[in-house]
Formats: sequence, structure tokens, C-alpha cells
Amino acid sequence: MEYPIRINVDSTVLNTMDLCPERWRLEYYENWRPQRKALALERGILMHQMLEHFYRQRMPKEIDGKPTGGGGRNRPTDMPMLVEECIMIGRVAASNSAHIDSTELQEDIRVFKEYFQRWQYDGWEILQVERPFSKILFESEKLIIFYDGIIDLVVRDPKMGVCVVDNKTESRESTPFVLSNQFQGYEWASGGLPLIINKIGYQQTPKMENEGTGPERKKVDNRFRRLVHQSGEEAIREWREDAIRLIIESIGWRKQIEEGKRLRKNRTSCDKWSGCIFQKVCKEPADVREHKLTVSFFKDKPWDVFTRDGVERPDIHAEATAF
Repeated sequence: MEYPIRINVDSTVLNTMDLCPERWRLEYYENWRPQRKALALERGILMHQMLEHFYRQRMPKEIDGKPTGGGGRNRPTDMPMLVEECIMIGRVAASNSAHIDSTELQEDIRVFKEYFQRWQYDGWEILQVERPFSKILFESEKLIIFYDGIIDLVVRDPKMGVCVVDNKTESRESTPFVLSNQFQGYEWASGGLPLIINKIGYQQTPKMENEGTGPERKKVDNRFRRLVHQSGEEAIREWREDAIRLIIESIGWRKQIEEGKRLRKNRTSCDKWSGCIFQKVCKEPADVREHKLTVSFFKDKPWDVFTRDGVERPDIHAEATAF
């Protein structure tokens, strides 16, 4: 084995390592992917693509004299055409989807328009869109761990200053868990910038709640919430320590696989959330699991966080830097 060993991870890989060593083997060592994406995932991708175009066009053409690739379209008169462009991008994404039919597409368009109406006067200055980063999490003579990611937005908020933003779609109201690999990883990578979790709710009925106090008090649609996530220095230090320990442990998993040993299953994770996608495989006798895999899954390229939403960007590795 050559040294130093180089390992790249992101929050998705860390989550799977935390859930189950066997799932990690199937998903990130052998690179098995489901034949069909879940509807919620495809819906999130479609909305993400519409929002990316919307905010990239709103980004100034230049910041500090340097071109950004933004459209500089922030006048009220720019908005009707920009919204229509975003909807057209959604239509193209839906045409390439196995799940999103015309009814679902209309639902996505409805949510995007309502999101725009809720936040069109938010005062955000868009600084970066799809901001890639790669930052050394741990380094020794034998091992270098890089923590990678792509942040949806970096903005200057009128009240909070420069913030990191992560867009999240949801079908019912939920509160982000404070001990999140993704959110604490973003806080660490950004050097402690405030993180805004930009909730985009698909609920049919507006949920009107009071916002503000005194003369500024008003009713707002709480399906579109912006939650501030700040863990604090001590919590981020613990996150980093836990992540390093977990990744070093996974090196041992690789050695077990190379020696022909079976990895441990974490049986308490099989039915978490909507259930592990590999349940149907793991519950079968060992001699038929390969067949079950080939029926419902296919082998893909190794996971790369810089390949986003099925669109490969070979240049993005060069762009990725630490904050």
C-alpha cells in the first residue's frame, strides 16, 4: 500500500458510514445504484435546477471587478421573464424523468411560483451559486482526508451578512436535526459562517403565521421557511473528530473486504426513515444476493460529489477550493 492514503468524502458518504458498514460497501465501495430514483429525489433535483438558474441569473455579472458568470438580472422588470425561463428548465428536467408526469410537473411549477412570491423581496445579494469546495479534514504522513461538497448558495443577507444557504424541499414540515453531517460539515468548511436552511414546502394549503413584532409584524406563508443553523465552535470540533474516526474505521472495512470477510450489518438502520434501499438484498440468503442486486440496481461510476444531478462538470475539481 502506498502512502499517504488519500480519501475524499462528503456528507452523503459520512451518513452511510454512520448508518451501516454493509450499506457503505454496496453503495460506495461497489457503487450499486437503484434502477429508478425515488420521486422525492427527482422532485428535489427538478426544483434545484430551477432555483440554480434563478439565482445564477440574479448574481451580479462582476464582484470586485471579477466576472462571476451571473446574469445581473435584479430589476423588477427582469423577474417575469426569468421565472418563465426557470419553469422551462423544469419542463425539460421533467421530460427526462421517469416519475414526474404532467400532474407532478404542474405541482412543481406551483411551488416554484409560490416560493418566488414569498421571497422576491428578500434583499439577498447573490455572491456564489453551486459553490464547490474541497478542504483537508485530516493530514498525516500516512493519510490525507479531504472533505468535499457543493454549497447551493453563498449570499449577503441584509441582517446577517455573508451566509451559506442549502435548499431543502419537503412534503411536510420538519425541523433539521442539529447534529447533521451536512450542515455541520458546511459550517466547518466555511469557517463558521451562518448557515440558512432554505425550506421549500410542497404542502397544498398555505400555512400563514405571524412574523416580526410591532409595526413590522405580518402574516407570512410558513411553507417557505429560512432556518438559521449555527452549532458553535465546540460542536464543530466534535463533528470533525467524529468524522475523522469514522473514516479511519472505514479503512479497516476496506481491508476486511480485500481479505474476503463479510462486513457487519447495522440492523437498527434497516427501517430508518423510508427504509434502506438494500433491504430486499440483505434479507435474502447470501447465494442469491448478487441476483437481487442485478434485478433492482446497476453498477455506476464511483460516487463523486462534483458530479451533480447527473450533469458531469470535469472542470469543477479545479474550481473547488477551501473557503
